[in-house]
Amino acid sequence: FRLSRSCTSCLLWADALPTQHCAACLSKASKMAGRPINSSLRKQMQKAIVKQSDMGAEMKGEVLDIISGSIDKYAGADGVNFEAAARLIKDTLDKQYGFNW
Repeated sequence: FRLSRSCTSCLLWADALPTQHCAACLSKASKMAGRPINSSLRKQMQKAIVKQSDMGAEMKGEVLDIISGSIDKYAGADGVNFEAAARLIKDTLDKQYGFNW
């Protein structure tokens, strides 16, 4: 369950803790849990969406590959180790594009 930029029911930002959302949001999340994802939604979820960037097309593609590879590398049965993935992304981009990428 992922809210868009803000919750339309309780108007809390998406990065708020799940316990901070209203009952309608939590109800929506519990209804979605355990349900299979339809094929069109699964296809959309497999591709990263870049809303705005000042990178060139080639660099953007390389960065997306680095990010998805890092997340895949640190994904496990108990979830993704985002801290390790972020560290790998930063180190790789620093090596490839310099410290001010």
